[in-house]
Amino acid sequence: MKTLRDYQVQTVEAVSTAKKPRALIVLASGLGKTVIAAHIARKWRELGGSTILFLVHMNDAVIQARTAFMEEFEGRPETMNVLNGRVGKYAGADVVFATFQTMRNHLKRFQRD
Repeated sequence: MKTLRDYQVQTVEAVSTAKKPRALIVLASGLGKTVIAAHIARKWRELGGSTILFLVHMNDAVIQARTAFMEEFEGRPETMNVLNGRVGKYAGADVVFATFQTMRNHLKRFQRD
């Protein structure tokens, strides 16, 4: 688990105390949006929250995000699943990673909460 910078801690706290369970985090490239998201996701799952769907724009970003989340979740690769055209186990996952394009093709497989 990475130690968060001050602005990252403030972001996590702002999201955690928000009145609505949704947030838009806007930061420049390289400032740790994925690290912040992984930290928030871990807290969410610890509180009993539902599976998280993490969408990105390209396949390389799926792998990078999964790596960051695995570090935050302290290993447990069986709970960090990638949904793509060939493989896609998502039942029981803490986090499911996918591109927007793949998710569009698999929308019917998911129930709405």
